[in-house]
Amino acid sequence: MKFAGVFLSSSEPKFPIKDDIDKFCNFLVNSNTGIVYGGGNRGLMGYISKKHKEVGGVVKGVNLKLFHDQGFTAQDYIDHFEVEDTLYIRKKKLIDYSDFIVVLPGGVGTADEFFDVLTHLHMSEIGGGVINKKLYLYNKDNYWSDLIAWIQKSVDFGMLSQIPKELIVVNTIDELISEIKENEI
Repeated sequence: MKFAGVFLSSSEPKFPIKDDIDKFCNFLVNSNTGIVYGGGNRGLMGYISKKHKEVGGVVKGVNLKLFHDQGFTAQDYIDHFEVEDTLYIRKKKLIDYSDFIVVLPGGVGTADEFFDVLTHLHMSEIGGGVINKKLYLYNKDNYWSDLIAWIQKSVDFGMLSQIPKELIVVNTIDELISEIKENEI
């Protein structure tokens, strides 16, 4: 069984995305693919974990002790659950347990996770990274467009040699599913 690492918000969105998550979870389950995520029970994190489990999927969660101690945890319904003391170790485990990474809309924590993987992919291209996985960025309703433009600007200004080829930006859930079918399943 493969696992998709999913980075996304623990907040409740003010735009429609849950139908996309439903479609994504059904696709993953039909493709014998589980999810690995931050272990939370709120917002989009809680929604995707519950939905994936509801449609018959396998769910792994790696929570942060700070959140776990405050009750922001989903350990009662997921298949594998861990708690880590530091954000660094949590992110490392999320990445290590994943066969590929999907970034859905989120806040600074999601952006941090995205950039951690992107940095490792960039280092891999110059011979020093440790991650060799695809990174799918779901740009729902242009959510990440400014971030993507900034990354391109970094290339244009010579601050980044190139955008890592493992980064795949998609604008619809159907594009995301199609890219994952082509590259992962």
